Amino acid sequence: AIQQVAAELGLPTNYTRPAELANDTAGKIAALRHVWQHQEQTQGVQYDYVLDLDVTSPLRTLADLEAGLALIDNNPAALNLFSVSLPHRNPYFNMVEAQPNGYFATVRKLESAVLSRQQAPQVYDINGSFYFYRRLFFEVGSESAITDRTMVYEMPHVCFDLDEPIDFDFLEYLLINKKLPFL
Repeated sequence: AIQQVAAELGLPTNYTRPAELANDTAGKIAALRHVWQHQEQTQGVQYDYVLDLDVTSPLRTLADLEAGLALIDNNPAALNLFSVSLPHRNPYFNMVEAQPNGYFATVRKLESAVLSRQQAPQVYDINGSFYFYRRLFFEVGSESAITDRTMVYEMPHVCFDLDEPIDFDFLEYLLINKKLPFL
């Protein structure tokens, strides 16, 4: 059904994801690797990058994509890059997790105590808006989007995931009331 709709919109494809990569527990990287290999084989082309645009995080612009591509393109050693936002919480200060003893502690610990949010190391929230994967990322067999050679692009504007039905209401409000000046 998805192939039919895509074809009706001018995007015909003969690609079908195998069952083991088309379920709720399949990893995204394995699915991307499979479609990348399929496209290279069927098209007879080698791609330098794969660009993954998450449909659940649609607040991105062409300028975001161009800036992200320029960042990774200017660092030949980088394997991949993904978009991030400044977080609302910091694991060094105001995020806790259960400990084996039944009590709770901050998710991340430092040698000295962090007594204010401003003292906590800067962290970022992976917002899922876009990911660039260099060809080498797939060739070396990376299984996670976070590697020892991952770069980030900090979104200069609001970006959030559409995970719950209410998220669509928030996005609709922002669009109708022109609260997204970058669109």
